[in-house]
Amino acid sequence: MLEQDKRLKESSKMPWMPILLGVLMVAAVGGALLYLQQASQSDSETVLSDAARAYLPNLDLNNVNMEAHEDALDQTLLEITGQITNLGDTEVTVVEANCVFRDLNGLELERQRSAFVSERTGGLAPGETQSFRMAFDSVPEGWNQILPDLFIAQIQFSE
Repeated sequence: MLEQDKRLKESSKMPWMPILLGVLMVAAVGGALLYLQQASQSDSETVLSDAARAYLPNLDLNNVNMEAHEDALDQTLLEITGQITNLGDTEVTVVEANCVFRDLNGLELERQRSAFVSERTGGLAPGETQSFRMAFDSVPEGWNQILPDLFIAQIQFSE
């Protein structure tokens, strides 16, 4: 009888442990997924307006080159240069791109925002061509060393 009571007490103590571990794992995974979803939404928060989307064919990128260097700390420094031409009839003051770095399998590793045209470089008038330089001092580990995909993320027009 004592032995049976002892087993009963031990078995009544144990069932909550796997349940608690299961609940904690579900909460941790759910929290991580929520964080990743919010992080990806904040990277792509800027949505092109209808006017900006319609103007996309008027922006021409050419002579795009990429150079990567290793610095003294063994970090990869990346520079993308080229030219952007405004083929349209409206001056643009800002043109920003999401630069998408991929791994060897083509999967997205990271997005970084950079500008082709900014208020600092001056606007881009109709018919004008302007050189650009985008520098990245931190590139994701596992990057495939291929030119990142460049997607126009924002266009602002002069008023």
